[in-house]
Amino acid sequence: MTLIDRRPERKLCRERLCAIEDKVRALGYGFFSTADVESTGIQLGALSLEDKSLWPRFFEPYKGDILIQDEHYLKSGPMYLDDEFLQSNAGTGVHCVEELACHGVFPQREEFPPGPRYRDLGDFTNFGLLLENQAPRWQVEVVWDAANGQHPHLKVMVIHDTDGKDADQRLLRAELLTLITIIKARLTHKATRAYADAPVLLFSFLDSRVRVMEANFDGKHLNIRFSRLYDFRIEAEEQCSLVVFLTKWWMGQSINTGLV
Repeated sequence: MTLIDRRPERKLCRERLCAIEDKVRALGYGFFSTADVESTGIQLGALSLEDKSLWPRFFEPYKGDILIQDEHYLKSGPMYLDDEFLQSNAGTGVHCVEELACHGVFPQREEFPPGPRYRDLGDFTNFGLLLENQAPRWQVEVVWDAANGQHPHLKVMVIHDTDGKDADQRLLRAELLTLITIIKARLTHKATRAYADAPVLLFSFLDSRVRVMEANFDGKHLNIRFSRLYDFRIEAEEQCSLVVFLTKWWMGQSINTGLV
């Protein structure tokens, strides 16, 4: 089967994303209001991990069980006790989800194979440095791709040196730049040359809080949908139920329906 040459289309998408990126950078640092974000040409929408009508469009949760085998994990789960080191607390959240993704038990693995695969961040050489030391500091910690390596979908974890209070309707420069940079880079990757879109599911950790964001570029608009903020201090239980819930979304399959 002959593949359609999508290089001109992909190049145009990258150019449009660059224009949006320039506008985002011009907004400055830190948090932006939804009005500021939409002024850059980004289209915002609601996302819910509980309400199926607002689920991500290009990702689904893992359908099987994920079990915690190590009792020590339960005892050393997400404990956020140090209010001075916000980025360290965010890193703890990343560690808990990634540890369960890598070392949890998937008893229905044959029936429901996990969706993404572990990758070293250094494998994605065309991403550049996904971090900034200007306050509030941030950096991308984890990037996984689809298990077969052929789909453009990626899952990403980023940590921020900010507490995220009152951030439900404000977005961070770091979140926007991470999404834009990664989608642009994926549209230069040979393995994804059959696509002119590259959906990203971003787990954004802010101190003890985390939200999930989905982004895709439809050829004209960068669409970003974002969930509410979850707080490990409030919602974590003894059995790490919030970690298991988030890990199910991390380990779920990608969806190609509607992908450009």
